[in-house]
Amino acid sequence: MPRYNTVLFDLDGTLTFSHTGIIASIQYALRKAGITPPPESELISYIGPSLLDSFQNHLGLSLEEAQTVLLYYREYFADKGMLQNELVPGILDVLESLQREALRLFIATAKPEPYAKIIADHFGLSRYILQVFGASFDESRSAKSLVIAYALNETATAPNQCVMVGDHAQDVLGAQANKIDCIAVAYGYGAADELRAANPIYLAQSPQDALRFILAK
Repeated sequence: MPRYNTVLFDLDGTLTFSHTGIIASIQYALRKAGITPPPESELISYIGPSLLDSFQNHLGLSLEEAQTVLLYYREYFADKGMLQNELVPGILDVLESLQREALRLFIATAKPEPYAKIIADHFGLSRYILQVFGASFDESRSAKSLVIAYALNETATAPNQCVMVGDHAQDVLGAQANKIDCIAVAYGYGAADELRAANPIYLAQSPQDALRFILAK
C-alpha cells in the first residue's frame, strides 16, 4: 500500500507553469495603478503566495493600495492571463499513475477557486483531480494553511493519510500547520534554500521523483 491515500497539489509551479500570464497580469495592474513594474526576474517571486501579501511585501503598498492593484490584476487575468499557462511536462502521467493506485487527488491553491477550476478544466487536470480548493475572492481564505484546512475539512481527510505537494515554503509551512506531510518540488518557482529551510518531508527534483516517493511502500 502507498504511504498516503490523499494528495493535495498546489497549482502554480507544481501542476502548471503559469508565469507568463501572472507576470503579464501584474504588469497590467501596476501600470494601471501608475506604478512602474519591477523587472520580470523579480516578479517571479510573486507567484505562489497570496498576491495581496506580495504587493504589500515587495512594493511597500498599503492594504488599500494592494487591494486596488489586485482588482486591476484580476481584470487582465480573467480575460487573458489565466490561460497564458502550460502544463508541467509529464505531470498528467504522474496524475494518471496516482489515480491508477486509487489515491484521492485534489488541488489546494492560493489562487481564487473559480480561476483554479477553469484552469484545471482547460488543461485536462480535472480528469484526475476530484475537487479544486482555492482562495476566496474576498481574501478571507488566502493563506495556504487556511486553504489546506478547508480542503481537509471538506474531504474528511485524516492528516496522517495526506500529503501536500508544492513548490513554495508556504506550501510546506501550511501543511505543517495542519499536521500533514509536504513534498516540496524543486522544479517550480520557490527558492531552493527557502524550501530546504522549511523542512519538507522530501524535496523532489521532478514530478516523477515526487511520484516515486508517494508510491513508496
